[in-house]
Amino acid sequence: MHAVVLGVAADDILVDLRSQRARGRMPRASPALKSIDACPFAPELLDGALSEFEAIGSRTLAELVRGEAAVRRVPLVERIPRRRHLTEREAELARRVASGKTNAEIASLLGLSPKTVGHHLSNILSKCGVRSRVDVATLCKGQKTTAKSATVTDTLSSKGGSFCIPAFGGFGGTIFSPSASPSIKPKVTSSTTNYNKKMPPLGTGTALSYLQLSTSGAVQFGTKSPAGGGLTSKSIKAGQTYTAFGQASAFGLTQKFTPCYTVAGKGSGGGSIGGIGSLPKKQDVPVPAKGFIEIYPGKQASAKC
Repeated sequence: MHAVVLGVAADDILVDLRSQRARGRMPRASPALKSIDACPFAPELLDGALSEFEAIGSRTLAELVRGEAAVRRVPLVERIPRRRHLTEREAELARRVASGKTNAEIASLLGLSPKTVGHHLSNILSKCGVRSRVDVATLCKGQKTTAKSATVTDTLSSKGGSFCIPAFGGFGGTIFSPSASPSIKPKVTSSTTNYNKKMPPLGTGTALSYLQLSTSGAVQFGTKSPAGGGLTSKSIKAGQTYTAFGQASAFGLTQKFTPCYTVAGKGSGGGSIGGIGSLPKKQDVPVPAKGFIEIYPGKQASAKC
């Protein structure tokens, strides 16, 4: 019964707000909402309506509901906005942007106006949770982005190689890692804050970037880490020193990796911190585990990456 009430309320609010928008009005308190003033489920009704509008991608209507809630002093449940998938046109534009094409070049290739290309690019940045066209080039294939983090599933090969760092908060790139025996497909999550309060503070001060790697089985890492790759960002300054910390956790037990420092070089769209993939070198993780890599400014270790 409650679910039905939520759905009906959302439909009523949707129709009412659309009607008022069509008349050029920006309502502070819609009649549909006035009718539920005395209802004990009013906060839940507003929150349910907001969820439905966000689910269909209607930012304008979602903002109107937030405005109604603010006027009525109704607290809404804190939520992470859902990531909407790129349309076919947006995906095509994203590929063009990633290849280095300008808006004018993309417009000419696809028969669009530069203004339309700019509009699509704005949608791409919003949906993917990145800040600039430079960041689009760092998006990982299959990446999923929320307001607080970005996640992708990649492969660590028994022959060694690299995995993609999900682009988030202006950070992205590729990590070259030692061989993994057996090959595994870890879920990699990047963020710029300890948003879930589950990442241990491994260094001193505030980390610039956090990476979480979840494995589904035991893994043993090789003794050599190939050169190349790096964490890139405009926030990383070439010539400055940074320290990488790592740790694996499982069943309440922790296994710390030897931290290492490195001097950032120049990368695409800013500075680049290389050598991060050397952290798990020679490590034997005997059970499924969650790994953490955190990057801190300054030299906080004696070993070089």
